[in-house]
Amino acid sequence: MSINDREIIGDTPDFSALADEDGNEIIKDLTSRVNSISVQEREAGLHDIHGIGGIDDKSTGEEQVLVNKMRLLLSERLHWRSSSAFRMADAESSAYTTDSSFLLMFLRCENYNIDAATNRLFVFFKQKLRLFGPNKIGKKMITLADLSPDDMKSYSAGFFQLLPHRDHVGRAQFVNLPHYTTWDQRENVVSRFVVEWTGSGRTADSYSIVGAHSKLRMIFHLCMAALMDEETQKKGAITVVHSLLSESSEPRNPKGYDPVLIWESIHMLQKAIPLRFVGTHICTDPSSFSGKFFSSMARFVGDAGIVRIRFHQVSFHEVNERLSTFGINSILLAVSQSGEKKTEKHRELMKVIKSIEVAKLLTPEKLTVLVPSATDVLLGRGKPIQNHAGNIRLGLIAESQLEEYDEIANRLDKTKLAEITMAKMKNAGVRFLSRDDNGFWELAAERLARERVSSTFRTVRDRLKVSRRSTEEKADSTVARKRSLEKLEEQSD
Repeated sequence: MSINDREIIGDTPDFSALADEDGNEIIKDLTSRVNSISVQEREAGLHDIHGIGGIDDKSTGEEQVLVNKMRLLLSERLHWRSSSAFRMADAESSAYTTDSSFLLMFLRCENYNIDAATNRLFVFFKQKLRLFGPNKIGKKMITLADLSPDDMKSYSAGFFQLLPHRDHVGRAQFVNLPHYTTWDQRENVVSRFVVEWTGSGRTADSYSIVGAHSKLRMIFHLCMAALMDEETQKKGAITVVHSLLSESSEPRNPKGYDPVLIWESIHMLQKAIPLRFVGTHICTDPSSFSGKFFSSMARFVGDAGIVRIRFHQVSFHEVNERLSTFGINSILLAVSQSGEKKTEKHRELMKVIKSIEVAKLLTPEKLTVLVPSATDVLLGRGKPIQNHAGNIRLGLIAESQLEEYDEIANRLDKTKLAEITMAKMKNAGVRFLSRDDNGFWELAAERLARERVSSTFRTVRDRLKVSRRSTEEKADSTVARKRSLEKLEEQSD
């Protein structure tokens, strides 16, 4: 069945028997399904979850050719039933629906498969219409200001967070904390309304929007906010479902999961949001209700998705070590060692997102970065910046050129070496970022970036001098102690 014949959510599975199922048996069934998938599909999934795979590398020119082809395909499919929401948005703002940067999100998500990208785009607008209504379907960017008070409560609760750092290969990291969620059925709005739209020469299409859930809206918004970073579009994202409890934690919502809502979330992320979720890690106790629940939910994921799921049936204190084998660092940033949910970083990120949204409205073309990549060099002070992978790499580059730097006597020539080093790094795709007063990262001024390279040369030189001096002092001390011992031995003889 083609996607234009499907409903937005599709047939909802029967979840009535979830609590009675055996978690270990479910995982055996999932393993059997994985083994039935072709070798090529399994390899692609393994590459993705371990960070080896990725989308095809395209030049700017190649991407623009594909964008133009996608625009042509969109015009050819306007008669499809599934394009009705897209037509509504296009009638309101064709500049938005055919914008190159917008279409590129869908192309990159589908590894530049134009047909799949077009289908995803149609489902995206169906979801957007369902969640936010006709008044916002033609709006290019849904902002925090568009969310209701209930939406913001779900947001601030932090049960679904974007972590403020990337994994070892630069992928965005989301964490879902189901034990800390209150599934309030009152949040499922019971209002219903129908929107009529008639295109030129076309029949009217009807949209019935029922129970647009606040949690779905906040997930939609957070994922689209993450996609403001081009690196996330290209490298994708991973999700960690952390439903383990520490020994000191009190059980929360042992049977409080809303299966229909989670099913809708999975469907939205799989079919509509233009974000490649290349790996899902489910950390749970198989004997608990949550273990059975999430194992069962995994069965409703397509075969390609099954390969990209890993179950970690370990203790609360072992999960971080297990995740580190997949290059996921400090995932417990959102959960304290005592098992308490942490939302400080999440709320800080919400403030940064709000600042970026304001900046984008004022200057749409301005580069704003929500979560820096591992290759970026960050300007500023403090250990988090010093320990950032891009800054460490800059230090290693400076150390490799230190002999040349020390041989230069003229200060102006030292500055030129710093400029050459900076230019080479930029040509290799490195960005020098400084933090805006509002908290987000932006391209640093040329002068500030050059000064960071120069100061790195000086810092590395001074550090090596101190290290050499310390080594020499230790050697002198060792020699002195040895001589003292030899004198004592001579005296005793």
